[in-house]
Amino acid sequence: MMSIEFVGMVFPNQWSETKGTRIGHKIDLEYLRYHARAHEYAGFDKVLIANGPSSPDSTQIAAYLAQQTERLGFMIAHRPALMTPNLAARSFATLDHTTG
Repeated sequence: MMSIEFVGMVFPNQWSETKGTRIGHKIDLEYLRYHARAHEYAGFDKVLIANGPSSPDSTQIAAYLAQQTERLGFMIAHRPALMTPNLAARSFATLDHTTG
């Protein structure tokens, strides 16, 4: 039997898909913590942390959220053009080891 995982997505600050703009340009730790905990309390298994040329470091966001949540898992988008695969593997392995 195949299990189903529910995956959400967190963002480092508020933004609007309908307006196409972010509501703030820096990392909003309070919002980020609230957003991750809301996913956890709603029963999501994991959240995706997007990665882009102008976004904050997704591994650092995951490390912060791992301290703020109890069981939520993290999926980190990887763009090889932004980070070499060997550096990404080392970074993700360290994150996995330090967050359990």
